[in-house]
Amino acid sequence: MRRLIWALALAATTAGCGAESLLQSPSERREEIAAAVAEALDAEKGWQTRFVERRTETMLSEQQAIAARTQEIDSRTKALEDRLDDVVRRVPSIADPGFGRVSGGGRASTPEPARAAAPAPAPAPAPVAELSAADRAELGALRSDLDAMTGAVAQLLTDRERAEAAARARFERLELRTSGLGWPDDGGADHGVHLASYRTHDAALRGWEVLQTRHRAILGGETPTFVEVKTVAGPYVRLFAGVGRPEASLTAIRDAIRDGGDYAMVLPLPTAGPGS
Repeated sequence: MRRLIWALALAATTAGCGAESLLQSPSERREEIAAAVAEALDAEKGWQTRFVERRTETMLSEQQAIAARTQEIDSRTKALEDRLDDVVRRVPSIADPGFGRVSGGGRASTPEPARAAAPAPAPAPAPVAELSAADRAELGALRSDLDAMTGAVAQLLTDRERAEAAARARFERLELRTSGLGWPDDGGADHGVHLASYRTHDAALRGWEVLQTRHRAILGGETPTFVEVKTVAGPYVRLFAGVGRPEASLTAIRDAIRDGGDYAMVLPLPTAGPGS
């Protein structure tokens, strides 16, 4: 924000410092100052937009990696639980003294030689117990990893919410500091709700689709307007909605989008003049 204040002060001070400024009319002077201020605002907005986009892409990449790891852990956990269930089902039948006999003291349902061979499986419980203990230890470790992953995802979501809140706060402070500027007459230009600025038309189109999906009740029936502008930070494509609507309608769209957590500002459409 300090950088923006210096940029605005410099733009307002240096705009038209040459000798030709002495020959300018007050109206031309105001237009030149307004163009310099608009360029400084676009530069600040572009920096903030790139910062948020880079941070969002990093968090999405981390979340995808965490989701893949979580899915792998869930799959291994399910396999271990199935094996443990199988072991638990088999252990009581091996340890039961009545294994191979009919309940109630009756004769076994199998021939006599089969009962004589019954003691043979006796050594089996020891390795089964060892396998069960190892599986349970691995399952406990996997659950600990899963808990850690869940905590990491929650922290990433919290960080993203904080970053978005900070970006919104910066835009609100920017608007508050610039709301008192005296803009020259726009000559009857159409107004619209400025939603964002992008480097390319493709990026602007993708941004419109995202915003329209996020605010479908507000922007679902709107037609976007893309305006190319040249600023001190380079060329940009500004995205507008509601162009040509009455002021009350534009204000309603702006307030609804802000309530949804996104930037919006009612502005005149740029013209082909300097800094437009």
